[in-house]
Amino acid sequence: MLVVANSYEQCAHLATGIARAGRFDGGLCLAVRAGDKHAGNPDLPRQSIATRLTFEEFEDFPHYGKILVVPLPLIARGLNIVVGTRSAVRSVYLCVRPLARIDDPAEMYGSINAAGMRALARDSDTDPCTALAAAADAAWDRLELMLRTAPQFTAMHKPLQEEVVAGMIVDLIQLAGRARRGGTEAVLHMVDYAFHEDTWSADLETVLRRIHSQWTPEVRARMNDLYGEALGAFLSYAGIEASTPEYPGSRGEEHA
Repeated sequence: MLVVANSYEQCAHLATGIARAGRFDGGLCLAVRAGDKHAGNPDLPRQSIATRLTFEEFEDFPHYGKILVVPLPLIARGLNIVVGTRSAVRSVYLCVRPLARIDDPAEMYGSINAAGMRALARDSDTDPCTALAAAADAAWDRLELMLRTAPQFTAMHKPLQEEVVAGMIVDLIQLAGRARRGGTEAVLHMVDYAFHEDTWSADLETVLRRIHSQWTPEVRARMNDLYGEALGAFLSYAGIEASTPEYPGSRGEEHA
């Protein structure tokens, strides 16, 4: 079982809570930085309660216990936790909605570049100089949008919400693919109520419907080829089927 949060600090709090639960019967492992492996950090559960594992030890976690509390960015890609040829992970509990890291340089550059590339693709039949100018304008517009948007996910401009959710879904699809290695049945539990709170139209279902409504038939076919059944499961969660019409108001919205 994986219990997933966003950071080492959040994982430490979750592990402490699990250890204090009335039915806790051991087998708890906690992801830690290398420097905390043997440190007397008062914010971490005692080593007699939770086995501390560094990144290099994650793949061997079934030898240490049955629950691994771990940050999503570390576990989503590139790790195979298997016993024999089958995944050792049957359940994944996503306890905290992934953060919107729009002030992270890599995230900013990726978003700005994507905005320019999308504009370039739209103008691919025009004069090259004109197309490049349009791409540059789109990139600058995206930078300005990122600099003036609110940091809270619910208050972000909609295009940025959609980018955050799209990145999260790709990470979760990667994680789910590893959890299903060798035909293992795996279940993803979205624990954080923030995934479902729709007061500000920033819940996962609403944002997924907005994203899907903007895909052309060609893009939908490509996404299905790339992500297949896993993507279909997320779309089904959002009530989206192949014949679902576009989400009302998704096109032509003002993102001031």
